[in-house]
Amino acid sequence: MRQRTQIDSFQSNGGIWLDDRNSIEDELLRHFYSMSRTTNPPKPTDYLNNLNASISEADNAMLTATHNADEKTKAHDGCAAVKLDMSKAFDGVKWGFLIDNLRKLGFSDVWCNMIEQCISTVTTSILLNGSLARTKDASNLSSLIDHFSKFSGQAINFDKSALAFSIKVPNNVKNDIANILRIRKTSLNEKYLGVPLLLQKRKYGSFVHLLDNFRDRLDIWQAIFLVGPGKTIITQFVLGSLASHHLDVFPMPRELTKKMENIQMRFWWGKKENEKGYFMKGWDDIALPKELGGLSIRRTDLLNLALLTKLAWRMINNPEEPWDVILREKYFSVCNPLTYIVNKHGSWIWQGICTCLSVVRKHYVLETGDGKSVKIWKYTWILNMHGPPSHLNYSSGMTHVSQLIDDEQKSWKTDVFTTLFDSNIVKEITNIRIPFSGKDKLKWEPSRNGNFTIKSSYNATLNENLVTKPTKNNLNIYWKAFWKRKLPPRAYQRILNPPTVNHWIPPVTDICKINFDASFIENNTLSGWGLICRDFAGNNNGLREGACIATDPEKDEAISLLEVVLWTKINGWKKIHLEGDCSNVIHAINGRSCAVKWTSLNVVNDALSILKTFDSWSCTYAHRDANHLDDSLEKFTRAHSICFSWFNNMHVWVETLLQQDKNNM
Repeated sequence: MRQRTQIDSFQSNGGIWLDDRNSIEDELLRHFYSMSRTTNPPKPTDYLNNLNASISEADNAMLTATHNADEKTKAHDGCAAVKLDMSKAFDGVKWGFLIDNLRKLGFSDVWCNMIEQCISTVTTSILLNGSLARTKDASNLSSLIDHFSKFSGQAINFDKSALAFSIKVPNNVKNDIANILRIRKTSLNEKYLGVPLLLQKRKYGSFVHLLDNFRDRLDIWQAIFLVGPGKTIITQFVLGSLASHHLDVFPMPRELTKKMENIQMRFWWGKKENEKGYFMKGWDDIALPKELGGLSIRRTDLLNLALLTKLAWRMINNPEEPWDVILREKYFSVCNPLTYIVNKHGSWIWQGICTCLSVVRKHYVLETGDGKSVKIWKYTWILNMHGPPSHLNYSSGMTHVSQLIDDEQKSWKTDVFTTLFDSNIVKEITNIRIPFSGKDKLKWEPSRNGNFTIKSSYNATLNENLVTKPTKNNLNIYWKAFWKRKLPPRAYQRILNPPTVNHWIPPVTDICKINFDASFIENNTLSGWGLICRDFAGNNNGLREGACIATDPEKDEAISLLEVVLWTKINGWKKIHLEGDCSNVIHAINGRSCAVKWTSLNVVNDALSILKTFDSWSCTYAHRDANHLDDSLEKFTRAHSICFSWFNNMHVWVETLLQQDKNNM
C-alpha cells in the first residue's frame, strides 16, 4: 500500500510544539488567514475632486463590447496580447481605490464590474484595443501598471507574465515592447492550465499537443504485456480523460479526434503507431456500449458533442449566469435559441455551442404544468414529436397551452384542440396528464428523470448514428445480462430468484391495507387498475376498479397509486398501508424520485401531496403472487372496459380469491 505523509506535530510562530489535532488546525487557519489579509495601503480621497470625467458613452460602448478571440488576425500590421500575473493573487486587497477612480473618470458600471472581476483573478489577458502593436501603447500600459501597483498594493509578477504577438508584428517592435513592459515574449501556443490562451486560425494546431499527451501516457505501458481487460481500462479511463477539459469547451476538429481514436485503437490491439496489420473488428463496433456488444469505450467525437451540448443546455436552463448574459447580449438578445436559429458567426466556442443547440432542440420537451409559458406553435411540448405540433386549422387567437386546459377540472378542452390538430396529435395530447399544481418545466427527453446528463446526450447521438450506420455486432445476444454474469450458473440463478413471500400478509390492528395494481398491454388503447381494501382479519372493506388510456406500464402503475390515494381520502380512512408490485413507483413515493421516469413523477407528487394530510401511511412492495387478487381484478376491468366499486354482493370468483388469502394468513 502507498504510504501517505502526515503531520504528527507542528511548531507555532511562538515556538511552541503542538501535537493535538485541533490545536494544529487552529494554528494553520490562523497562519493562512493572516497571509490573506490586505496590506492596507493608503487610500487618499482628496485627489478625486481633481479628476474630471473624460470617458464618453461611445468610449464605454467600445470598452464593453465583447470581442471575438479571432479578431487578433484582423489588424494589418499586427497586434499584441498581454498576460499579466498578479503577485499574491490570493491576497484580499481592497479594490475600492481603483473602482472609485474609474467611476470618477466616467467609466460605466458594466466596465467597472468587468475590471473588478479581472483584478480579483490570478491571470489577466489584455488586448490592446485590437489595434496596431505600438511602442507608445506599451509605454502607456507600463505607466498604468506602475500607478496601479503603487495605489492598490498589488504587484505584478513579471516572471509569470507573458507577451504574445501576431505573426505580422516586426521583430524589432516585439523586442522594444517586451523591454518596455519588462515581460517575456511567448509564442501564440502559450497555455494556461493546459488550455491554449490564444486559438490559431487552423484550430488543429492549437490542440495538436493533446496527441503528444496521449503518446506520452502510453510510453509507460506496453500493450503486448497487458491482458484485454487491462487494455480496456486504460483506453476507457486513462486515455479517455486526458482531453476532458478541452472537450468541455472547444469543438475539436474531426482530424484531431480521428487521430486520438486511432491512438486508442492501436494501443488496444497492441499495434505500434505506424505498424500495419489486420484489425479483426472495427473500432466503432468495439467502442459501442456493452448492451450493444461493445466495450463501452467512448468515442471522442461523440463525447465532445455531448459535452458541448451540456454547455448549450446550461445556457438555456440557467439564463442568469454571467457567461450566459454575455453570450445572450452578443448573439441572441432578441430571440430564443429554442425557437430560432441563432447566428453562427462568432468565436470558435460559440460555433460549437450553436452546433449543439440543434441537438437540444431535437431532444428537449416542456412538461406541462399550468401551460402559461408554453407557446403552442413554437415549443416542443408533446412527447415523441421532437418539434412543435403541426396544425389543421391555425388560429392566431390560440397561442399558449393554458388556453387548451380547463383549470377547474384539470383536464384538456378536447372540443377546442380537436379542430386544431389531426387525430394522432390529439391522441398524444390526451396522453399528457395535467398535474394538480405546478409550473411548466424544461425537460431533457432522453434521460429517465428529465434532467440533462452527458451519458444520455452521448447515447442519443450514438443511437442516431446507428440508424444511418448500423453496427455489425450480434444484437441477438442479451449482452447486458451476459456482462453481469460473474458466478456459476446455479449460484447466479439463486441470486436472481431469491425466496419471496407469495401470499397476502394482513396489516396491524386499526390499519386499512389497500393493494393496488395496473394492467398494461402494448398497443392496447386501455389499461386497467384495481384496488382492494382489507383489515387485519382479512375482511374486505371495499373494491374499486377502473380503466384509463394506456400510456406505459410505469405511468399506469403510478395512476393506480393516485387512484387508491383519492379513494382512501373519499372514504375517510386516515391510517393506511398501501401495497403494490411496481418497485419503481414504491421507491418514488418513499422519496427516491429518480426511480421513475419524469413523465410519471408528477403523478407520484400529486399522490404524495394528498398523503401528507393522513394521520399515518406507509407504502411497501409485494410480489405479484401476494397481489394476485388485485391482478385478477384489473385484468377483468381492462377486458370489460368498466369502472365500478363493490362493498358487498361481489362475484363468486372474487369471494373465492379472498377466502384463499384468508386461509394463507
